Amino acid sequence: MSSIATPEHQSARYPPWPHHPWARPTPRALAWLLMAALTLSAAVATIMVARAAASSPRLAAPAAPPAAREARAADTFIQSVVANDGALGWRQLCPSVQTHVPEATVVQQANTQRGYAAAHGLTLSAAFVGARPQSHGGQIRLYVLTAHWPNGTTEQRTYTILTAAPGCVSAVKNQ
Repeated sequence: MSSIATPEHQSARYPPWPHHPWARPTPRALAWLLMAALTLSAAVATIMVARAAASSPRLAAPAAPPAAREARAADTFIQSVVANDGALGWRQLCPSVQTHVPEATVVQQANTQRGYAAAHGLTLSAAFVGARPQSHGGQIRLYVLTAHWPNGTTEQRTYTILTAAPGCVSAVKNQ
């Protein structure tokens, strides 16, 4: 009797990945992973912009426009997440963030998420929770994003959107 396992024994003990239900990510996990990737892209860009602003004395905060303009950018951004419209969301980002986050990347992530949502019957909705002014201009706006699954279950995530005084989105945080 040989102590070396044959391929037949190995496949019985360790079946390949697609045949193992516990090894596959759930649709719910994939949806939130895609949303996290979009949020991560915005967060990385925000960090890069903050570092550039700290090292460049030429970047000064512009005069603050009405709060309605800042709210409109944040509201439109969160609706672009709900609609999986990457181009619309990218247009709400501050120009300094846009230089670090290519529009094509955001559009591709949104398209991937849209396809996943359609295939699994997932829909998203957003609710505005509140806003606070920032000391240097702009606002901190809080939203709750809800994922609605076909079986009736829901999951929620909180998003904080920071706007800059010119009326654009400067950062997005997912809690």
